[in-house]
Amino acid sequence: MMPRKSENKAMLVIDLAMVALLIVNLLLISFDWMFSLEEVNRFFASQTPVFFRFYNSNVHDHFLTIDLVFVAIFLTEFTISWIVASVRHTYHRWFFYPFIHWYDLLGCIPLNAFRVARLLRIITITYRLHQLRVFPLEKTYLYRKAKKYSEIILEEISDRVVENIIDQAQAEVKEAGPTLDKVVKEVLRPKQGLIVEWASEQLRQGVELSFEQQKGDIRDYLQHLISDAFSRNKNVSRLEQIPMAGKALTSTLEKAIVDIVYNIADTSMRDLASPRNRALVVGATEIVLGAIERKEEDSSLHPIILDIIFEILEMVKKQVSYTKRWKIKELREKGILPETT
Repeated sequence: MMPRKSENKAMLVIDLAMVALLIVNLLLISFDWMFSLEEVNRFFASQTPVFFRFYNSNVHDHFLTIDLVFVAIFLTEFTISWIVASVRHTYHRWFFYPFIHWYDLLGCIPLNAFRVARLLRIITITYRLHQLRVFPLEKTYLYRKAKKYSEIILEEISDRVVENIIDQAQAEVKEAGPTLDKVVKEVLRPKQGLIVEWASEQLRQGVELSFEQQKGDIRDYLQHLISDAFSRNKNVSRLEQIPMAGKALTSTLEKAIVDIVYNIADTSMRDLASPRNRALVVGATEIVLGAIERKEEDSSLHPIILDIIFEILEMVKKQVSYTKRWKIKELREKGILPETT
């Protein structure tokens, strides 16, 4: 059942009245507590004797009775709110209300240890008024300061928790615990297909781009190597001595060999730059992951991977430790750091 506007206004008036009564009551409790102190009592008796006699005889001596009047008002409001919540079916069961608003009941106990709970009542009502936009807390100095320092405390606590977790992970890595096996089995193995696809595409693009750009240099390099080999080969020298056709024959043979070698290199590069390279990448990936898993058979790769994981964790820990979001936010608010776009 949705409450009518008139009902909302009535509840709003009650909330405002309760906040006012609670503030008066808590101020009265605080003042009476201070009045009970010997030094304060003497001060009022000497400096304001009229006020001292009035307060002592009319308020302090009957403070419990006065407080019970406030308690009666609070209990009446609590009962009315309980009935309204039950009629509106605010909670799943009618008897949930006193358990959810336990601080209201505790605050009604007329003992100093429980009277502090009335402060919680002020906080909850104020927050409700804030949600209704009657009392915008974000515009108040105390709210901004409380929010700022609560964010600082939460960030510092969360940073310490993260650092402790990373320390534990590093200790396990140092002891060659199951961390690496879990990384392989639970992280890398399920993503092996994606890793292969990515590596294949990177290999294809790299080979295609670099080979296309350096085709001329590769051919010139092969020409130089083969020409040098021809000049130092005795059999080629004998061919050059054949009358009339020797020079042409060796020149034709040299060009043919250059073309053959270049075509082999070109075809090999094109194969690497084609989707067929996936089989090669699959095999290479399987060899690497298999070597990590068979740590007892490959003692050189396992510690390298462990060191990499340890260093990554160390970098994350330093980043968490050095990056203070609350400090960056404060510097931006002061105009020292530019706002991010």
